[in-house]
Amino acid sequence: MSDPIDDYHAKYEEYEQAHENLENIKKTVGEVSNYLRSGRPFSFGGRLPTAWLDAPHVHPRNWPSSEQIDAAVLARYNAYSAVKDAWKRIPVEERVAFNRPPGV
Repeated sequence: MSDPIDDYHAKYEEYEQAHENLENIKKTVGEVSNYLRSGRPFSFGGRLPTAWLDAPHVHPRNWPSSEQIDAAVLARYNAYSAVKDAWKRIPVEERVAFNRPPGV
């Protein structure tokens, strides 16, 4: 059986990576969504006319597919569940030295 503290550190790092990945996707989609709601013109990739220089620039290769969004949401959910379970395996008296998982 692995050390509960080492396991927690590994699971916490996996959670942070999954959370950051999902946040990056949300940021990209959110920026484009907000810009499109503003009614200003927008272009995916390519060169933008001078009037569009304040528009977010998103290359089509960087736009997340529905599969990527699903995978990111699932990865964050699974990583969150794993870090909570790993937290429960750390002896209570030793938990004070560690960051608690969000929402625990």
